[in-house]
Amino acid sequence: MVGSPFWIPPEMVLQKPHGYPADIWSFGICLLELANRKREKDALRYLFNVAVGEMPTLHEPDRWSEKFRSFLGQCLVRDPSARGTAEQLLEHPFIKSAANNKVMRNVLSAIFLQKQLVNNNLI
Repeated sequence: MVGSPFWIPPEMVLQKPHGYPADIWSFGICLLELANRKREKDALRYLFNVAVGEMPTLHEPDRWSEKFRSFLGQCLVRDPSARGTAEQLLEHPFIKSAANNKVMRNVLSAIFLQKQLVNNNLI
């Protein structure tokens, strides 16, 4: 086992064979940490909980769309053979409904422009 203990999937914690589905689990944990705006603090407790079947969860699930919760749920399936594959997840409605580069560029430009104006006391 190598890597951050918080991103290690159940199959690795239990010292079972693992493959690409382990990366999907780790990706799901990254999304979960971003959504929760924090990571777990106790690595040993986290590993124990994953080993005994306690699944990591969103702290405030109602803040997130059903599409996001479904996508996250497919990443964090305990059984690696039932976990979403990269191909399946790329076809998920959450990904399909994402904004394109042009839209995101405009959104991010507006955010950073507004921040710059506020920081310079212009608004």
